[in-house]
Amino acid sequence: MKKVLIVEDSDLWRKFLERSLQKMGYIVETAKDGVEGLNKAFSFVPDVFILDVIIPGIRGFQLCRLLRKLEAFEKSGILIMTASNEPFSKFWAAKSGADYFISKDKNGEDILKEIAEILSNLDFRSDPEKLPKDIVDTNLDIPEILDHLFLQETLKSEIMSLVEYINDEDYVGWRITDLVLQVTHSEIVGVMIVGVDAGRIYVASDGKYGICTEDLKKLLISHMERPHYPKRWYIKNTTSHLDTSIPEDLVWDFFLIKSQKEELGILGVLSRSLDRIEKESLKTITESLTAFVKLLNLVSSYRSMAEYDELTLLRNYRSFMDRLMSTFNSYKKKKTFLSLAIMDIDDFKRVNDSYGHPVGNEVLKEISRIMRNVFDEDKNVIARYGGEEFSVLMEDTDSSDTLKRCETFRKAVEEYDWHEIAEGLRITISIGITGTDLKPYRTAMEMVKDADKALYIAKRLGKNRVELYRKGRT
Repeated sequence: MKKVLIVEDSDLWRKFLERSLQKMGYIVETAKDGVEGLNKAFSFVPDVFILDVIIPGIRGFQLCRLLRKLEAFEKSGILIMTASNEPFSKFWAAKSGADYFISKDKNGEDILKEIAEILSNLDFRSDPEKLPKDIVDTNLDIPEILDHLFLQETLKSEIMSLVEYINDEDYVGWRITDLVLQVTHSEIVGVMIVGVDAGRIYVASDGKYGICTEDLKKLLISHMERPHYPKRWYIKNTTSHLDTSIPEDLVWDFFLIKSQKEELGILGVLSRSLDRIEKESLKTITESLTAFVKLLNLVSSYRSMAEYDELTLLRNYRSFMDRLMSTFNSYKKKKTFLSLAIMDIDDFKRVNDSYGHPVGNEVLKEISRIMRNVFDEDKNVIARYGGEEFSVLMEDTDSSDTLKRCETFRKAVEEYDWHEIAEGLRITISIGITGTDLKPYRTAMEMVKDADKALYIAKRLGKNRVELYRKGRT
């Protein structure tokens, strides 16, 4: 049997509706104002609410909006009644989440007939099991309930305000971690966002403790119900001091970001202990992140298609040149070091001709993997420059340090067991380097031309070598 709660300040209307609905077989409770109505919503848990608009305390539209924010009343029926028949009232009734708008500008019997028809034709149900435990178990007073709901609304609003920055994923990541730090007493926050092509992890802390980012990645993945392993990972860490010796009194709490069966990421928080309000806040944040992360992944996927090489998953030529131009302009203002290396696989045409293009593709993928191991992708820009050519842009690094890193890479390529890909296969690479410490460059394209010249010299001198640009050498 359906339960109905009538919230009406008019004694005449309240008693009329109560007696009439009881005669129809409904279980009825009444309230004279919005505050009493909200209290009875939690104690009586009605299937249907009949709310007058102009009531003391909390107005009918406001009460309706509050009820709709609670999962327990998502499928409840809410009927708004008012003496006003203005379009503005109908607008607010719809926007507040009401199912029906009933004007009192009729005789009582017609209104009762309209209500009876609505209740008999539709299956409205509340779910007491879904009432927030902190509200049911602790008998919170109305201000606390409103604070609780206001906090949820504020956190959701904060998350959705980031939509306009959807193209600046780094900024979004830090805003989310900052938000978590603001609503908790956490020592470390790790936010992992998982997409089909790429996984992103943002780590923030107060600097007192740190954690190895690779360890954090494994930890976060292990707490997902269906672990994802994207092809690329980006890990951003604000903590310069990394210390894996976390005190024993600090514990991890994990909150899944998911949409139905699709897992989109996880929020991990390291703290001494989270209280009830902190846990509710984090749950609200992860719920709000669901739609946002789906949009973020969609934008990231389109950007990935435009900026990354499909085979090697490195940046493509266009993306690399965009970064080179912007970094060079920044370098001119900062007056720091900037180095550029352009690389070419030796005799790659012979590989394709002798072993076929599938083997050639495997070589390109393995070269890109070795590059990631040698060059830190978070600090350097690495790309498939075109065909069998690759490039690396290194900031705050002079040419001598770049030479050492490139020599490490060249040696790793030479010593790799290429027989695993094809019997008798041997791969070497030639590299040309230039840097702003070698020449006062006016444009980024000048750097590209000089790195190309150095690469040409490496090829001419026998291949499988690294050469620095020297003015006058040809």
